[in-house]
Amino acid sequence: MHHYVAVLVPLQIGGWRAYFPDLIGCGREGDDADAALESATQAAKDWLAQPPNKQVVPLPRNIDQIRADKGWADQRLVNWSKAIIRTVQL
Repeated sequence: MHHYVAVLVPLQIGGWRAYFPDLIGCGREGDDADAALESATQAAKDWLAQPPNKQVVPLPRNIDQIRADKGWADQRLVNWSKAIIRTVQL
């Protein structure tokens, strides 16, 4: 098992979205940060059990590496000053 970083961001329309940046396409929304993280964690477990399109399971990056991935953050409109960062053992 590895610890993957989850990035949680507030949505303009209310609620939160949780992403696992290392697992392409793995993110879920919830009414609050906890609900979004819980849903995204289940999605991440499913993703790891059966990677989409037979993708190779990536090793997790640390938060500094994820923050340096400006393209990832820009595509998702991540405002790091409002984001919540969690590590989740998967």
